[in-house]
Amino acid sequence: MLPTSFDHGVVGVTGGPSGSAYAGFFQGNVYVSGTLSIGGTKSAVVLHADGSHRRVYCQESPEPWFEDFGKGQLVGGRATVRLDADFAALVKTDDYGVFPVPEGDCNGLYVTSKTPQGFEVRELRGGSVAVGFSYRVVARRKDVPGVRLERFTPPPPADLKALPVPRVPAAGQQQQASPAPASAPTSSQATPTPTPTVRPTATTAR
Repeated sequence: MLPTSFDHGVVGVTGGPSGSAYAGFFQGNVYVSGTLSIGGTKSAVVLHADGSHRRVYCQESPEPWFEDFGKGQLVGGRATVRLDADFAALVKTDDYGVFPVPEGDCNGLYVTSKTPQGFEVRELRGGSVAVGFSYRVVARRKDVPGVRLERFTPPPPADLKALPVPRVPAAGQQQQASPAPASAPTSSQATPTPTPTVRPTATTAR
């Protein structure tokens, strides 16, 4: 048990030079129920075509945003786009941003008539071109308050001296079996091993 003055549940410390060792290693899925705060960078490690692995870094923003992407088609210079229902259920749809990009020659695009259900994209200057476009939607998360540029005070480095020192058994004690738990059955209570059908000749003679 950790001392009562020690607040961290898990502490990992590297023993080698920076970059050559890891304070923690997980092989499998990891789930965090709570806020994950990182003092360094966040990156995905992706296998490159040349056989190496490359880092691809996360974009950061001063508030917690979710974003979605899609495509549309102007007909007569306008198009109505509905927000994906599953995406809209996770964000604040009373105020969101839309960034349309035309995929053909036109006067330019603008966004109007934004509602919690969707928005409309039109060509500038009353144009009536039929052209495709792509768009990006960004909206604030609905489930967290998301204080803008919230101040955060990192915890102090762990005081390793406060950690309990594990007891390492002496060489002559390593082979000793650990005592059985109180609930474990004794040898007299153990289920007897079934007698084999075929016995050695010497045993049968007895």
